[in-house]
Amino acid sequence: MGRPTKSTKKALPVAEVAQAPIEEHPAWWVYICPSITGVQRQCVQVCVRVMGGAMTESLDVVQGKGGRHGTTTDVQGYVVCLPSHYDSYLMLREDSYVPLVTPTWIFRSVLQNSQVLLPTDRFSANPTKVFSSVVMYCVQVDVDPRKVIAALMVNGGGQLVSLPTNAATHVLCLRNSGSDYTQAVEWQRQTKSMLDDVATNVALVRDGCDRFAAGGCKGSLPDMVVQYLLGQCGLLSPQIVSYDWVQECVRQGRRVPETDFSFPDNATPSPSSSANEPPLTLQDLIDTCQKQTIYPPAPASDDLWKDLSQHAPRSEAMVGEAIVFARHIPSSLQVRMRHALEALGAAVLPSHDLVKATYVVCGYQSGAEYSAAFTLHKPVVSMQWVAACIAAKAIVATSPLATSLVRQTLYAPSRRHGGIPGMDACVITLSGFSARSSPTRDDIQALVRLSGACYLSVLSSHTTHLLCLEPTGEKFKRSIAWGLTNVVKLEKQKAHDDKECADQLGSTKTPKAASSQYAFLLTGSHEDMAMDASIVMALGGTVLETRRAFDMSCTHVICKHLKRTEKVVCGMASGKWILTPAYLKQCLAKGTFVDEAPFEWGGATSSKRGSGTVDPRIWPPVAQYWRQEIATGRSHGAFHGKKFGLYGTDSMTPPADMCRRIIHAAGGTILDRPSDYVREERRWKSGDGECERMMM
Repeated sequence: MGRPTKSTKKALPVAEVAQAPIEEHPAWWVYICPSITGVQRQCVQVCVRVMGGAMTESLDVVQGKGGRHGTTTDVQGYVVCLPSHYDSYLMLREDSYVPLVTPTWIFRSVLQNSQVLLPTDRFSANPTKVFSSVVMYCVQVDVDPRKVIAALMVNGGGQLVSLPTNAATHVLCLRNSGSDYTQAVEWQRQTKSMLDDVATNVALVRDGCDRFAAGGCKGSLPDMVVQYLLGQCGLLSPQIVSYDWVQECVRQGRRVPETDFSFPDNATPSPSSSANEPPLTLQDLIDTCQKQTIYPPAPASDDLWKDLSQHAPRSEAMVGEAIVFARHIPSSLQVRMRHALEALGAAVLPSHDLVKATYVVCGYQSGAEYSAAFTLHKPVVSMQWVAACIAAKAIVATSPLATSLVRQTLYAPSRRHGGIPGMDACVITLSGFSARSSPTRDDIQALVRLSGACYLSVLSSHTTHLLCLEPTGEKFKRSIAWGLTNVVKLEKQKAHDDKECADQLGSTKTPKAASSQYAFLLTGSHEDMAMDASIVMALGGTVLETRRAFDMSCTHVICKHLKRTEKVVCGMASGKWILTPAYLKQCLAKGTFVDEAPFEWGGATSSKRGSGTVDPRIWPPVAQYWRQEIATGRSHGAFHGKKFGLYGTDSMTPPADMCRRIIHAAGGTILDRPSDYVREERRWKSGDGECERMMM
């Protein structure tokens, strides 16, 4: 493939923009890490002013706390830092959307000259994003290997382009031959002199920045400054590497030196090819940056939040719902979600109107909106829940009774920003999942990405884990033949106990006890149960999915109103903890399961916080009475040693199955055969039987 056709239209001068009075009303704020010094800092400052932003020395300002009297603002903030200082600023993401980016982000934004800042996800300062700021194209690579490289590159924060371009920082070749390889070598040779020129003229770069800033950042950037920006972006003397470089970066979890993976004749010019090619100039590189779309205006994944009002008639599926977004959600996603939700009839409110919200959307379990939602008992959901509602054009249930554990996990905010520690080293391939499987392929892919792992659609040597719906299929057979050690079968029934992705819902504090000691049955509305379930799972407990039925394996029953439901009656009869929802709120506040006594229905020291009405036919202290009797061994249940026969089960009210569960919960025995009824009734009439007849 030859060199890209050179445009006859002269490229626009780089960043020819008049400086606006940004100090009063900046378009956005930037905090520059103190570790960025010298000419690099000068260039960042100049580029920020060129693009219409302003610098600040206050981290509060970039968090949106720069309003008068400590109020928040809608002005976006950014932190420009080096990967070595990324952890120092990570806390900012807990409350607000503050991208942490490398200087390359602002440099390439200026070089693109679109007056629109580039997406930040390809310039992350996160050191685990080993390909951050990398733009690569591949030559001599087939379709399937290209898919693998693309997945690894995107997961590592880089960008893979389809065609050769001198706007790339890296060229991946399988061998040192062929026209594409020769062309890359020639581009490298011609731009190497520009890179050397910058290295020996740093003083000219510094002087150019000073003069440009003194002139109000108007007009074009000096050529030497532009040349420095190109060098910082890796566009001068691009790296030519083998496939092993990508493999080694992924294996070590860091950017390894390219020189160890280059070809021996990279520096050797090719007279035959260069004779027909005009020399590559600074203007050619500027032209490429300005006219080739290397970075799409929005990530492809954001198509999910497209404005439905442009593609379908307005719906009333969410009329009456009021949604509030947490400020730590990226502003671009907020705009897309708002358009889609409004097309379904929902109202999107500002965060200060949270008291009016029916749902609060959070990316993770932190920030002012998340805390306020729990204080006000508002349902807290994730962006995946919004996506599901948009796809279904209806309110999607989140309760344990109405949805699977996988979707409960997806519909709840993640535990923290950035995924599960250590999962960034995992490359996961799926086998056996489809659009009709349970869980679906899309659901598992979403869980993989939320965990921080890399999803790979094809099984390759990079795959560290193969997750199978069933231990069958071509991928499973190949993984065994290759000796892949981490082949995992999805265990649907045990998922709430040992599924690592559920850690996304966890508390930042370590639970006091294992989940087997805290098995909960929940009651109330779907919204109440969804909130309670998220707390239980966050603390490492188990939520039993039984719909309305009682489960003897439970340890706690949560009920806001004390009614004669099956769960409450059976829970009392079997000596379980019958608690108000305030118990879980206190557990969440403490980060662990706390003492139950202050929240027990009918307890002498119980608190009435969060409790509702009591059925007048229930004596509340009976809950504590039977719990203590059974716990101390003084009793084995109110019906212990008694036998029951059920008559007329087809028309019985309550239903016969419920009656059976109540009797069993209280320690009684059911006589199932008619012959047993007759025998026990005779013994009962004679005075030596223990059968209690239930005629219903």
